[in-house]
Amino acid sequence: MPNKIDEKIEKDIIDLYNDGYGTMEISQKCGVHRATVQRVLQRNNIDLRKRTPVHYDIHFFDEYNENSCYWAGFIAADGYVRSDRAAVTIHLASADYEHLLKLAKLTDDTVAVIPCSIVTVGEEVVTEVKSYSTAGLLDTL
Repeated sequence: MPNKIDEKIEKDIIDLYNDGYGTMEISQKCGVHRATVQRVLQRNNIDLRKRTPVHYDIHFFDEYNENSCYWAGFIAADGYVRSDRAAVTIHLASADYEHLLKLAKLTDDTVAVIPCSIVTVGEEVVTEVKSYSTAGLLDTL
């Protein structure tokens, strides 16, 4: 017989999902596997979204300025654009966690920073970050 999830955790999962959090963020916040989050939602007749709603400033990289150029370079050095989905990901050592918090604050990112990674999902950010490379501001991305 499968293990029953705690009622409070189940309620938290549903509330977080209804507040716009994605299944991965919820699994990390609640300390359960992502598949468990999906099962809880399905068991409660909640349709799964194809994509997590945007929780960051999609216009941060629109203009070339000191902050956007610095962080585009930072992503080029320590991050990557995922090929399997529209996402920019940065993984750092735990000693550099505060640096990711600075990026999250600048971009108004409200859900993506987890020790010690940040994942920003969306076609907009991928297109803008890639534009820094094509504009000659970055050698490679």
